[in-house]
Amino acid sequence: RRGGGTAAPPPRPTSSTPSHMVPPDAADATLPSADELRAEEEARHMRREAEIERSWSKEVVVEGGGRQAWPGARATLHVVSTVVSSRSGEGVGSVFEDSRPLGVPRLLLLGRGILVPGLERAVGGMREGESARVVVQPEGAYGDAGSPAAPRVPGSAVVTYEVELVKLEEEAELWDLSFDDKLRLAAERRERGNALYRGLAFAAADEEYEQGMRYLVYMPQPEDGQLVMVVVVVEDGQLARRPRLVARRCGAPGRESSVACRLQAPLEEATVRMQLNLCAAKLRTGREAAALAHADKVLELRPEHPKALYRKGQAHTQLGAYAEASLALTRAKAAAEAEADSSAAAAVEKEEARLAERRQRHARQRKAAYRRMVGGGGAGEARGEANAEAADQPRAAAGGGLRVGVAGAGFVSAGA
Repeated sequence: RRGGGTAAPPPRPTSSTPSHMVPPDAADATLPSADELRAEEEARHMRREAEIERSWSKEVVVEGGGRQAWPGARATLHVVSTVVSSRSGEGVGSVFEDSRPLGVPRLLLLGRGILVPGLERAVGGMREGESARVVVQPEGAYGDAGSPAAPRVPGSAVVTYEVELVKLEEEAELWDLSFDDKLRLAAERRERGNALYRGLAFAAADEEYEQGMRYLVYMPQPEDGQLVMVVVVVEDGQLARRPRLVARRCGAPGRESSVACRLQAPLEEATVRMQLNLCAAKLRTGREAAALAHADKVLELRPEHPKALYRKGQAHTQLGAYAEASLALTRAKAAAEAEADSSAAAAVEKEEARLAERRQRHARQRKAAYRRMVGGGGAGEARGEANAEAADQPRAAAGGGLRVGVAGAGFVSAGA
């Protein structure tokens, strides 16, 4: 202010006014308060809850005489899922899930978001032994977008579920389960997954393995007094000359009480098996990167595990990373021979032969494509073959390449 005049009022903020030029009080006035944000979120949640409640209807086919379902219940149920209608007309009448032919009913914990919201609400009101027909609108099922894979459901689909609630059981929270209970429940999930895998229901098998893995990664510690096998790698504060396997009770005093060891033997064995199952299921469902991650988890525990290296070779092959595939299979063969596992070595040899055939086929296809691109003939064809040979060097796993199916021979069963 100069010459005794009055100060000009601060400029009114506009949509084009830079944030650093807006007075603090003006900027704060445009922001909703914490109470307003909380009220808006609660209103949005209530609208969504009402939308889900309106989305489903249930018709009881057979009355149930057992307990009514409750959140957290361990439910065994058969489900047949059918698309009734869709926006595009695609998939109408198609059954995208049916647990009955496989003979393996679904096993899940209610209220954990495993089922679509409308079906979750309907099952929550059923009784043990009840059979019902549930119709769920898109708002309570797969929405406008649908589901692109596992299961494949078109957008804006109305879905009918034929549900039989076979059994309800109690299951404690993860933090309340004992070490032995976790191993038992994980083994049960693995066996269910193996049955589904053998029935070629790879996505369902993968879900079972994922559920089984929960028990092995959450607080997987044995209880005091339990007898476990441990691998001693540090003893009396010094690195042991040779790791040795010993039996000890958790929490027991004595020379072994200060031992630093790897995972307890039962837990390690269960973890290795489940990770291998997950690796196989991911390969069968086209998720090679995830398969590699699970194989690497096994190799962290057992660096030269032949099956983990075999699966890693398969994953790299499917990604077109042939050099990495060859390296993994070479290691797998050496590990199998070191363990005198003739069947594993034979499986690896077959996979190596398939890898060589795929590389040759890939090279031929690339040469043919290059010849078509340059017009073929004479010097152009010769240059095409030379350039195609150079271009055919295996790409990194993150790159492209031919996608090929998992070989059927060798380690076929996920439960092997």
